[in-house]
Amino acid sequence: MKRWIAIIALLLGACGGGTNDKTGTNQQIVSLPDLTAYEDYAAHLSTDGQRAVFMSRRENGAYRAYAFDAAAVPELKKIADIGPLVEGEQEISVTLDEVGEWVAVERQLGNSHYLLVSNWSGTASGKVDLSQKSEVSQISLKGGLLPLVAYSERIGRATISNVLQITVAGPRLTLASIGAFSGEDQPYLSTDASGKTLLYTATVAESKVSWRARTYDPASGTWTVQGTPFVLPSKSQEVSASSRGLFYIRTLATLKTKTKLGSNTDRPEGYVPVVGVLDSLSQYDPFGGTTVDFGAAEYLNYEPLTLSSVSASHDGAYLLLTGNDTYFCKTRSQTFNSLLLVRTLDMKVIPIFIVRDEADPAWTAVDTDLCPYFDQIDPPPVVKVFDTNIAKAVLGGTDGTTFHLAYESTASRDREVYRLDFKVDDWTMRTLSSVAIKNISNNIRP
Repeated sequence: MKRWIAIIALLLGACGGGTNDKTGTNQQIVSLPDLTAYEDYAAHLSTDGQRAVFMSRRENGAYRAYAFDAAAVPELKKIADIGPLVEGEQEISVTLDEVGEWVAVERQLGNSHYLLVSNWSGTASGKVDLSQKSEVSQISLKGGLLPLVAYSERIGRATISNVLQITVAGPRLTLASIGAFSGEDQPYLSTDASGKTLLYTATVAESKVSWRARTYDPASGTWTVQGTPFVLPSKSQEVSASSRGLFYIRTLATLKTKTKLGSNTDRPEGYVPVVGVLDSLSQYDPFGGTTVDFGAAEYLNYEPLTLSSVSASHDGAYLLLTGNDTYFCKTRSQTFNSLLLVRTLDMKVIPIFIVRDEADPAWTAVDTDLCPYFDQIDPPPVVKVFDTNIAKAVLGGTDGTTFHLAYESTASRDREVYRLDFKVDDWTMRTLSSVAIKNISNNIRP
């Protein structure tokens, strides 16, 4: 979370806008507006796509957590409406469980530092006091019959991951510890294939990270380590947890190549038909189940040149990737930040490009191939605008046909959060229907 805040601060420092006023000395005075008020980011989406939480700076640059509910009027509300804020208090991060039942938000002001946990309606809440000097690097929630919240607290070099059971007792929540793992960080809650509670944690040693998985037996109150720990060479790798293990991005030590995407069949002398890939996707499966084949031909064909995020469905059957790639079409080459939907059963891939008509400011459609549009000459094509600025995406859920996801985009100069829903009609032909795109952050600059 704090990494995202730093990135946003860097972006804001690098961009500007305003008016020019020429003086008698031919110098320009530039007035820069406060752009932080239009930054919305770090979204979490429920499996049905109806509920979401995200961070926003719309209140004079203060860090605030917001909740979106498609069934409510109004659809958007502040988390502070559930648990009031003290003046000057900042909300550092917010998260949502998979079914949209529970919300957790980290807050801090001076000596006050705590984690607020609430049900979605706000009728019951409780808090966990945290050390003033601690840093919370990860918060995770699990709903269902055994609702849990897990968080890591780091003070200096000392780290502990805590797991608390959530119990409703009138207007208050009871948060009782069912596990504390000293020296372990970045807890992710999930469920295994049999429905047992699953916890992933990481131990950081120098520059390496050792991941392990545990399952929980509520009858005995015990945690059991599954498989053997798995070591990643860097602590900066992005991961996504599922019942089939962790999916993670790794930077390749040596460059690999793939065939260029696109329709460019005009190959002059000296044409290079391949392009270099910098990042790769891998899986840590502590259960020894079916390993996802990231060497499948179709996946390798569409594998992005670089990857910025991975989000797995809870059963690990689908992956949503955010990456950067270049399409080499007959009339032009175009580099994109775009989305890839992957079905892990057979590694079928559907590229997703967000589209709008040039005359319409609203994003209304998706394409799965760029070249038919770019290569159209007669009749002249309808002018379209593609969103090339997707920064991060999360897969909320799917029934195998209908998909719900949320993504961040800076296409409007500001960082906004969108929800995208669609049906996959045919994986082989890559045809989609029932596409709906909604700006759920609803924080558009005038």
